[in-house]
Amino acid sequence: MSATEECTFAVCGPVDAGKSSLIGVLTSGELDNGRGCARNKVLKHPHEIESGRTSNITFNPLIYQKNQKGISLMSVKDNKKQLLKISSKEYEEPSSKIISFIDLAGHEKYLKTTVYGVTGLFPDYGIIVIGANTGITKLTREHIGILFYLNIPFIICITKIDLAPRHVYQKLCNRLKNLLTKQTFGKIVYFISDSDKNDSETEHYIDNMLGNPEIIPIISISNKDGININNLHLILSQIPNRSKWNKDTVKGSIVYLDSTFQVPGIGLVVSGMVKGDNINVKDKLYIGPSNGNFYPIQVRSIHNSVRENVQYASDQTQSCFGIKFSNQKLQLDRKQIKKGMVLINNIELWEKNIVKKFRARIKILQHSTTVKTGYAPVIHCGPIRQSAKIELLDEDKPIRSGDNCLVNFTFQYHSEFMETNMIFFFRDGNTKGVGEVIELVN
Repeated sequence: MSATEECTFAVCGPVDAGKSSLIGVLTSGELDNGRGCARNKVLKHPHEIESGRTSNITFNPLIYQKNQKGISLMSVKDNKKQLLKISSKEYEEPSSKIISFIDLAGHEKYLKTTVYGVTGLFPDYGIIVIGANTGITKLTREHIGILFYLNIPFIICITKIDLAPRHVYQKLCNRLKNLLTKQTFGKIVYFISDSDKNDSETEHYIDNMLGNPEIIPIISISNKDGININNLHLILSQIPNRSKWNKDTVKGSIVYLDSTFQVPGIGLVVSGMVKGDNINVKDKLYIGPSNGNFYPIQVRSIHNSVRENVQYASDQTQSCFGIKFSNQKLQLDRKQIKKGMVLINNIELWEKNIVKKFRARIKILQHSTTVKTGYAPVIHCGPIRQSAKIELLDEDKPIRSGDNCLVNFTFQYHSEFMETNMIFFFRDGNTKGVGEVIELVN
């Protein structure tokens, strides 16, 4: 089986909202027992299982297959195929779709890890998980804001509806509607309730609103009782892929690297998101920048996000590449390959994109005083995570919360591979802002 479509969801929300449990239920096809059995299928470290809290980012894929019998779900972890009776609709043309859930940490001390997951792993959509018994928290607002300002459409899942009293649940729904429809976000909300009308509400959303970034579906679910789990599957299996790039910026092939592995019998493996032309097994590429330099490599093998051995990786897919360095005297070890580095197919095409300084249009979302030249927040731009000093173009006008302006940023430690039109997030303590790269300064 070769899946043709791929869609990635960043699963966000505060601690104890039930993010890992939801992913476990969706990817396994089995309900939670109320004592953490679903989340234990997702959490990978002993301290995470013991505390029930995510601290590391994990990818959790599943495959939807459509045919004349309906939609079936294949769990990748145990290779178990289960027919989901969620729609009587028949599909004449068989097709398949990979959905990958990025499980992100909900605790405030892991916020930089969560921000990296949203910016560096290039999700198509977000899922904000809110516990009906805890409601909207500071981190809920923060995660919604991050997705909103990075232009990532999202779904809201209200979990634990079996635990919350009815009046508490209704109050949460009203607060969500007020939060999302007011001027800051200006969205339209559509509720898929836990009532007898939930199936028709889901069908109406899919037929008339699916893929509209201005409409936020709010679906009420229970990981334990299974309420609306099938309806959520139906939405996820139908949701269209989102174009992540401005087509004018696509040239050649790039892989934005996010992880490295040393696999026995295979050697060095790197993973990341592909942008542009297909990358094939045996292709000759370059890895970098490391101290401003690129190193020639050859692709030995490629695996897609469901661990299938494939011959090529296409645009907007998450893939793993087994690589070897073409010159034994010019190579990097695993520790030297950092987040923010890339694989490219042509150095000359991209040499002007290796910069230490860039110009951006920014908006200050939150700051206690004024921002002046010399202030150095951490930049989250794609997989890049490095502090950079701000240079105000108008020194006489310091900027405050809510202000928009043009500034120059200079990375403090080393050059990075950047592109114009990239949206980035910057933060330092309680200061937060968003920006767009408009010019690379060589």
